[in-house]
Amino acid sequence: MHVWETIEQSLTFIEEHLAEEISTEELANTVGLSPFYFQHLFKRLVNKPIQEYVKLRRLAKVAFRLSPAYQGNRLMTEALARVAIFCFEETEL
Repeated sequence: MHVWETIEQSLTFIEEHLAEEISTEELANTVGLSPFYFQHLFKRLVNKPIQEYVKLRRLAKVAFRLSPAYQGNRLMTEALARVAIFCFEETEL
């Protein structure tokens, strides 16, 4: 498996398990890498630490679902999600 395929597999796992607790060790095990190497690889390719990425994805999902445009205007919903992610990154909750 190529490096990027490994990360894609972990991103898919994250999306499928956003409502659950996700540990670095669990993600590393799903792709067959050591937690140390996986953390390094993930941050290098995704540009975010694993747990920060998970938090941002959860926030984006919540923003999407809370948006009044959820039922209709997808463009507005995506813009709201981007604003929420930007605010989250700035405040580092």
